[in-house]
Order: sequence, then structure tokens, then C-alpha cells
Amino acid sequence: MEKIIGCIIARTSSRRLPKKVLRKINDKMLIEHLITKIKKAKNIDLIYLCTSMDPEDEILLKIAEKNGIKSYAGSRDIVIDRMLNVADITDADNLVRITGDNVFCDEIFIDKMIELHNEYNADYTRTASLPLGISAEIFSVKGLIEMYDNLDPDQTEYLTYYVYFKENNLKKLVLYPPKKFQKPYYSLTIDTPEDLERTLFILEHLKKKTVYLDDILELNEKVKIPHLEINKDTQIKFPHNKKKFYGEYLQELNQEYKKCIVHNLIEDFYEKNKIE
Repeated sequence: MEKIIGCIIARTSSRRLPKKVLRKINDKMLIEHLITKIKKAKNIDLIYLCTSMDPEDEILLKIAEKNGIKSYAGSRDIVIDRMLNVADITDADNLVRITGDNVFCDEIFIDKMIELHNEYNADYTRTASLPLGISAEIFSVKGLIEMYDNLDPDQTEYLTYYVYFKENNLKKLVLYPPKKFQKPYYSLTIDTPEDLERTLFILEHLKKKTVYLDDILELNEKVKIPHLEINKDTQIKFPHNKKKFYGEYLQELNQEYKKCIVHNLIEDFYEKNKIE
């Protein structure tokens, strides 16, 4: 049986929104909202909060313990080091990379991704066209080791870029969700004060124990969620201080998806897997 470890990648040293993962909404830190969701994933064997050895990040180790998950403190800047060390500790076959500022990362999509990742024996799996901040990524450990041997360790925060835009031998699987979930110009991640305002708006309006993606999309139909849409001309960062327009990057990514194994998810898979 393949062992799947969830790695929540988080630090407290964010620049544009200092200590964002520690911000509180409804008496819970943002990182705790994320942990609560990921713990609902049925196909993850263990969850690790992967942070750095910096003293300022020690609080995250305490938060992990308080919330009943494992933790690991490793390299300050080399994310792939932390992930591979957790793989070594746990004897994992596959790792789910979950970014700590994606508080709405969706456990239903994660479970389906893991199921199909195993079925296709993939090295890398993601779901395309979801709002930014909803999808996780799954790596086989052997695939991650190949990447580690062939990329600049200081640039490993850009793993997705290397998967698609650098030569490699990874077996890549891309899932396409039902049309109603295909909102690539929506953002639900947290990187700026405006993102925090949007997250606060969503959580205060929904007031649900578990917030699902379809809840957010339905809320936006009733009352416009602030700062939800990404302008196609927004600049995003890439390795070695390069920048691209978001719309241009999506077009290039869609071209790369055509080279991958593609699996279209059935229309009602999401509703069948919701737990209220």
C-alpha cells in the first residue's frame, strides 16, 4: 500500500502580510483553519506541518502539536529539503504539497487526486483551472528526488514551474474539474491585506464548520466577494527574479497540460464526497 504524507509548508516570515498564517479569524489562526480542512482528507496517512529551524517558526511546531498533527523543522529556504526529509522519516511513497497560506485548500479534490495519482502511477498530479489556492500538488518521492538532483535548491519554492517548464522525466497527471469549478482567474490564497479581507468576508458570511469551494462560489453569486478576481495583467514572480503576466502564464501552462495525462472529473463527483 502506497504511503501518502501531507506536507503543509508554512513559515511566519511573510513580507507583504507579516505572520499571515497566525492571523485569527473566528478565534482560529489561519493555519488552524487549513489544518482542520486537511484533516478531513481520507486518503492522507499522516499530516506534517513543515517549517524552518528559525526560532520565530517554533510557534508553528506548538500549533501542530495542539492540533494533533506532526511537525518538522528544517531548511529555512529550501522547501524540497523539508519535504524529502519528511519522506525519509515516514518512509513515504508520495507527498502532498499544501501551501500554508491556502486556507481553503480543498480536501475533496485532494482525495480524488490521490486516488487517481495511484491509479495512473503518476509522479506529479494537480487539478487544473481551479481558483488559485484551492489545489494541492502530489509528488512521488522518486520524482521529487529527480527534481532535487536537477534544479537549483535555492529556487525550489517554484516547484510547479520546474515541473512544467524544465526538462524532466516525470509522469504528469492533470485533472480537469467540472466546468462550474473552473475559475482560474479567481484567487483564494492569502498573500496581501486585500486577500485577508476577502478571507474574513468569506468566513464571516458562511459561518460553517467546513467551508467548501462550492459554498464560496455560491456566496459570490449572492453577494460579490471582494478582491476575488485576478487581473490577467497582474505580474507574478518566477525563478531568478523573472516576471510574467498572469494571463500569459496561464496560456503557457494550458499548453503544457496538453503534454500530460489528462483526466476529466465527472460532473457530480464533488457533491457525492461532501461531508456536512
